[in-house]
Amino acid sequence: MKVAFFLSKFPVSSETFVLNQINGLISLGVDVNIWALNKGNLNPLDPLVSQYDLLNKTTYLFEERIGDAKSKKFIKRFISASKLLVNVRLISKLFKKRYKNSNKGLMLPAVISRIKGQLVADVVIAHFGPIGVFAQNLQSLGKLDGKIMTVFHGYDISMKSVLEQYKFDYQKLFDESAAVLPISNLWADKLIAMGCPENKVFVNRMGINLTDFSFKQGGTSSTLKLVSVARLIEKKGLFDAITAMSLLKNAQIDFSYKIIGDGPLEEQLKNYILDLGLEDCVDLVGFLPQEKVREVLKETDIFLLPSITAENGDMEGIPVALMESMAMGIITVSTYHSGIPELIENEVSGFLVSEGAPKQLAKTLISISQEIFDLEIIRSNASSVIQNKFNQQLLYQELKSIIEKVHGS
Repeated sequence: MKVAFFLSKFPVSSETFVLNQINGLISLGVDVNIWALNKGNLNPLDPLVSQYDLLNKTTYLFEERIGDAKSKKFIKRFISASKLLVNVRLISKLFKKRYKNSNKGLMLPAVISRIKGQLVADVVIAHFGPIGVFAQNLQSLGKLDGKIMTVFHGYDISMKSVLEQYKFDYQKLFDESAAVLPISNLWADKLIAMGCPENKVFVNRMGINLTDFSFKQGGTSSTLKLVSVARLIEKKGLFDAITAMSLLKNAQIDFSYKIIGDGPLEEQLKNYILDLGLEDCVDLVGFLPQEKVREVLKETDIFLLPSITAENGDMEGIPVALMESMAMGIITVSTYHSGIPELIENEVSGFLVSEGAPKQLAKTLISISQEIFDLEIIRSNASSVIQNKFNQQLLYQELKSIIEKVHGS
């Protein structure tokens, strides 16, 4: 059985869950190939890409690179797409409504011009809704052969503009594809409500490799050490986190708070820290490689991720960073947001507060610092949740079973 992963870019440093899933299936003996529209982060190359020789399993359907100017991209696509002008029948098909979104920027015709014959696999796993639509459109045009399964993560099932833009496309995807794979029960319910047949919906969560994490025990430090690892974007709720730090300082709690990551809100967050006079206890660290992040987490008491629904509707899936912290025995504090309550049960395996509620957040953090709760039981419960529900090895076996079921149907 041949399985192909259909991706926008490969590899992508912020999508280690995709890389891990590919390698997990290879480890289970699945014959895996990768079809990527464009090249991702090749310098530096993730060690797991080299370990599993993934670049030799990858076919790039187009060859733009991260950082290429928009004008350069368009010219390159136009030159490729122009080769199709002799095929009047195909060109007339591409003007149909169903191909409108995939045609933007001439990507669909540019890719079609590069495909000789057909892309063939038994099962095709597309990550993110719009990429599933692109793969389904290639199949509709006779350029792809295989049963398509699309993984829905977060923005692709929550962001208002995406849902509006792909309303028609998603209905076609639900009708024509073999399966959809939401990463949470919440997204499964939403997909069904949107019209996806229930028998095509298979929840398959993202998880972590438990062998990568060692569990730590013990109480909190005399100086409470808090960390967030996140892209600096709205849905991560970092302004609420910083506001809560101001309340902690006012309550004379001795703490330090590190925010690891980069993103478009960096300058705004820096200014907010300065405005609140928190530069002595809140540190915007920037991006760190995974091994450095784990070194910081080993000394961390609380992992903080107060996620919110962004103004444009963008939501989390179930953040892998929370899973990793729970596996390490770090107390996690997050919000009743998206699929997070499927991971954390409040005051049982971690702590949850309402979205956009920094006062609740500060109150919870103060309670933890005062050790009002039995933190050892909470750490133990969190570890059990990860082992039983978010263990990569179990989830990859589950995915393989879903693939076999879809392939045999």
